[in-house]
Amino acid sequence: MHGYKIRKGDLITAGTAHAVVIKTTQAYIYYILNSHKAKVKKKTLWNAYDTRKDVEIHYGNTKHRRLQRKMRTLSLLGVKYEKVDDEIRKFLNFVQLPCMIITGNSGPMKGFARGVAAEYKWACREELPGTPGTMIITEE
Repeated sequence: MHGYKIRKGDLITAGTAHAVVIKTTQAYIYYILNSHKAKVKKKTLWNAYDTRKDVEIHYGNTKHRRLQRKMRTLSLLGVKYEKVDDEIRKFLNFVQLPCMIITGNSGPMKGFARGVAAEYKWACREELPGTPGTMIITEE
């Protein structure tokens, strides 16, 4: 879950692809992949980093870097019910709101997410009608 803010010179790997970061802006990360320049939204990159096993970020140096707390996603897919409550609390204590929790179609998982959000006095809603397994946590 821990990741640092991305800077110029960092390396992003996804499977066998390697991309070098050449520029960052408030919303995008620009990189070079196979001699081509491209860009990706920061939210998309952090979502992939949090939910996929093959996406990694290799930092040039972590000295004087802050942890990335915005635009983070917690995936509860494959997590046992006994550990869900602790995972949600650990995640919500780390991130800045709004954040996203992927629960899948499991009713108990959604119940855990709603219950913890209610304890923190935060709003918990499903992101889109077409994606019933994704919850958005926001301040009320």
